[in-house]
Amino acid sequence: SNNHSDAWFVAVTPRLVCGCWVGGEYRCIHFRTGEMGQGNKTALPVCAGFMGRVLRDSTFARYREHF
Repeated sequence: SNNHSDAWFVAVTPRLVCGCWVGGEYRCIHFRTGEMGQGNKTALPVCAGFMGRVLRDSTFARYREHF
């Protein structure tokens, strides 16, 4: 988002949605560069790790249907 202060990523499957935000509580906190503040650099790895664990867990097998 503006001033390299927030990074977002949202992952969507037919049955599951995951959103991740990486940033600071205070607006004076910024990423050093625009590249590092992009969601694919910071928020995507968090979201991918979470989605991978959920989709591999047998407890959530019903969310893998039609995948």
